Amino acid sequence: MTTILSIMNPKGGVAKTTTTINLASYLSRTYSVAIIDTDPQASIKTWLGEQSPLKIYHAAHLSQLKALPSNPRALAFDFILIDTPANMKPRHAEIIAEISQLVLVPCKASKLDLEPTLGFIDTCLIPNQIPFKVLLTQAIPTSSYNEEIKNLLLEQRIPLFSTIARHYQAYIHAVANHMSIFDMGYTAGSAQNDYQRIAQEVLEHLKQTSLTSTLSGHTKLN
Repeated sequence: MTTILSIMNPKGGVAKTTTTINLASYLSRTYSVAIIDTDPQASIKTWLGEQSPLKIYHAAHLSQLKALPSNPRALAFDFILIDTPANMKPRHAEIIAEISQLVLVPCKASKLDLEPTLGFIDTCLIPNQIPFKVLLTQAIPTSSYNEEIKNLLLEQRIPLFSTIARHYQAYIHAVANHMSIFDMGYTAGSAQNDYQRIAQEVLEHLKQTSLTSTLSGHTKLN
């Protein structure tokens, strides 16, 4: 069975592509993984180049998005990660969210980014009962402000990753060299640790969701 993870937030500059590439790269060490790039600017290919070890599909149009769930060529993977652009049309966002087992919502650890992110959650994800978790990104490693933003979300009972993706120079070098942080060796160790923990949280969430569904099914049968 293919698991679809979507990385979504209409707010630009929150590390959606960064999260997609590095999460996919980590998962690909154990699973078969493909990326669907819905950004008309094809930012995934710009980052990874033409020789990427990851399978990349481009689906920037609504007709391509609607066909995605029934596309056997695209779904022959353990995981498909869908990267989305800023200012995505609400209907496009709904189509992607509805076929996803989990929507990751990257958000900069900043109050300026928090308001539009919560607006997206309130208008698109919660009304459609889409499973999601917010991922705080681009955080200054030593800043106490990170915990303040985290607590604001927890107070509103927003599902949240425990791990915060901190800002490191390693990401700049990764883009310049057309690779993920996991292809950079020990020089990107701290950034690697963040996304390794994020991936582990994703896998644990999926495991718990699957267990809950199984138990629910047994209850109905009994």
